[in-house]
Amino acid sequence: MNDEMRKFIRSRRNCVLATCGDGQPHCSLMSYLVEDNAQIIYLISKVGTKKYANIMSNPKVSLLIDDRSTACPVGQLGLDKVKALTISGHCELLEDPGRAGAIKRLFSVRYPHLEGLLAEPDAVILYVEVEHLSMREGALKEHYSPLND
Repeated sequence: MNDEMRKFIRSRRNCVLATCGDGQPHCSLMSYLVEDNAQIIYLISKVGTKKYANIMSNPKVSLLIDDRSTACPVGQLGLDKVKALTISGHCELLEDPGRAGAIKRLFSVRYPHLEGLLAEPDAVILYVEVEHLSMREGALKEHYSPLND
């Protein structure tokens, strides 16, 4: 993973999480937190959701992080400037209660609008171990990166 990709992940706040557990793909808009090395991404979910069930049956996930809102202001064309980072990884439940509590506190600081979700008794922290990345700029420029750049 190169520095541009790390910086891009850290600079955004939302991603689209793609899961597949029952043969049908499912996408969810998610807020996220990222470790400093950008190799672990944290998400929050309720246990009773389709995404959670999918992850428990198939931990392979994909995340899409993009900058459409800043690269293409409403009413302006500029799709050739949009950057989109696709991350493939393995998602698991964070089972350490102390660490999960610390991550929930970080979520509450960065995303105050998620306070209600964070307070739910069945809200859990999930983490994605990043395995592969692909950065696309516009329709034609693409850069793949292994983790150990």
